[in-house]
Amino acid sequence: MSTVLNWQRGSATFERAVDVASSPRLPAVIVRRVIIAIGFFLAIRRGRWWTAALLGALAALSRPVGMTLALPALIEAARLLRGAPWRSLVARAAAIFGPVVGGGAFLAWSQHVHHDWLHRDPPGKKRPQTTSP
Repeated sequence: MSTVLNWQRGSATFERAVDVASSPRLPAVIVRRVIIAIGFFLAIRRGRWWTAALLGALAALSRPVGMTLALPALIEAARLLRGAPWRSLVARAAAIFGPVVGGGAFLAWSQHVHHDWLHRDPPGKKRPQTTSP
């Protein structure tokens, strides 16, 4: 049995996602990343490939992990591939490569500013220990 999530405004699934995303326990940066990722998934499910490309690039610009959004875009684009017009194929390719381009831009920026692709800490420097509340 397959469960279909209802993402229409006012539905229980939508309201629960809004509650989780607006939780005061989550830092604002994480909330933004989650909202961008949710928007990306909604865009590819609705066939709005150019919107998905933009949201995927934004997700990957915040952290390179956002490049992983290319995989669900690839799966969804391949699933609906038969009989698609060529303009749709270009838009699907943009949705697949949007996160990759955004992640590449983040890595290039990190190399330019920090002289390290992944902005790792120097060998002698340790991050301060934090305690859980």
